[in-house]
Amino acid sequence: MKAAQAVQAVGLGHRYTASLLARSVRELGISLASSVLMLGADTDDVEMMHALGFNNLTTSNIDGFGGHLALDAEHIDLPDNSYDIVFAHAVLHHCRSPHAAVLEGCRVARSCMVFLEGNDSLMMRALIRLGMHNPYEVPAVIAHDYKAGGVRNSALPNFVYRWSLSTLRQTVCAGFPERLWPIRAHRFFELSATEVDLALRRDGLGKLAATVGARRLLRAIRAFERLANYSPLASQGNHFLAIIQKGDLHPWIEVSDAGPHLSRVKS
Repeated sequence: MKAAQAVQAVGLGHRYTASLLARSVRELGISLASSVLMLGADTDDVEMMHALGFNNLTTSNIDGFGGHLALDAEHIDLPDNSYDIVFAHAVLHHCRSPHAAVLEGCRVARSCMVFLEGNDSLMMRALIRLGMHNPYEVPAVIAHDYKAGGVRNSALPNFVYRWSLSTLRQTVCAGFPERLWPIRAHRFFELSATEVDLALRRDGLGKLAATVGARRLLRAIRAFERLANYSPLASQGNHFLAIIQKGDLHPWIEVSDAGPHLSRVKS
C-alpha cells in the first residue's frame, strides 16, 4: 500500500499523525519488517500500524485485558533491546512518571522509540489558562463509567504532561548518558475527538461545542488544522510526535561486565 493510500485508510482524527509517521519511516529507512511493541495499544493504533505496513506487532497494556500482553510502561518486564521499535500512542500521560516510561521504552527498543503526546506550546498554555482546555483528562474517566481511563487506568483523572524537544532530550540523555540519541520531533495540530467526546468535555471547548454544535465545530477545527499544519503555526499545535533513535555509544565510553563507564584511554 502506498503512503497516501495508507494515510487515507486511517481514521480521520489520526491521518496527519499517520502521514508524519509514513514520511519518517521512509526518510529514516525504518524496515517495515521491524518487530514493534505497542504500549497501551487499542484497535485504532493497530489499524494505523497495519495501514503503514507494520505487521510484526505485539500489543500490551497495564492490565493485560483483551488478550494483550500485560506490561507496565513505567517498569517494562522485558530485557534490553527486546523489540526493534517501541510505540506508544497517547499512553505516557496516563503514567505517574511519563519520563520513566520514555526511558523504559528506549531501553527495550533496539532501534527507536516512537510516541505521540501533548505539545508544550505557548498556545496550548494560553488555552489552558483561558479555560478552553482542561489539563486533566476528565472525559476519559467519564467515558469509562468513572471506573477507569485515568492514571494507570484508574478512576483518577490524569494530568496531561506536555513535552518539548528540550525536555525530551534532557530526559533521555540523563537516563542513558553513555549513548547518542538522535531525536526527530514533529509538532502539529490534530484533534482526535469525536462529537461524543466533545459532549463529555467540561472545559471551554466542550461548552463551545454545546453552543455552536459539535459537528459544526469539528468542521471548523479540521479546516484550521489543514491550514495551520503547513505553516509556522504548526509549532503551537496540540500534538508532539517523537522518534527517538538509539544511537552509538559516545567515543569516550567503554563497556565492561560492570556496565558502561568512562574510558581511561579515550577520555
